[in-house]
Amino acid sequence: MGGSLAEAGINGSSDADQAVRIARDKLLALARVAQVTGDPAGPVLEALAAQLDAEQHLIEDLKRTVAETMQPPATVLTDKQVDQMGRRVMQGCEAWSRHLVRASYLRSWALLTAVLLGVAVLGFGAGWRSHAPVTELACTDQTDGSRLCWLYQRLPAAPPAKR
Repeated sequence: MGGSLAEAGINGSSDADQAVRIARDKLLALARVAQVTGDPAGPVLEALAAQLDAEQHLIEDLKRTVAETMQPPATVLTDKQVDQMGRRVMQGCEAWSRHLVRASYLRSWALLTAVLLGVAVLGFGAGWRSHAPVTELACTDQTDGSRLCWLYQRLPAAPPAKR
């Protein structure tokens, strides 16, 4: 009763269904012995045998599904059909790459515009800073806690008088 699968004449390359059946039968025999002797492991062994049986059915269903999936297609494609399919794929790739190129042009122009605008703003700021008249800000504190500021601006020199 406690023999291995090799003792039963089953090696690794033989039929798996037979090995599962032998294992299930051994589990059921052990469950019957456990019931007769009053061992509480009997229901557990019966449940293991049922699980093994369910797994075997699941494997059989999987084998059938794989066999059905692996069957050759009912229709064979002609060379013309394969050529048409290839052309459709190429046209789709062409349209997709055209779209990517167009989008990259738009991004390039947007980046160039942003850089030029930034340079213009920086140039205007630098020119204004270097050519603006000198100004001074004078502030005094008021009695109510506020601050009053005046802006003094140096005016350009007057042109020389004509004589």
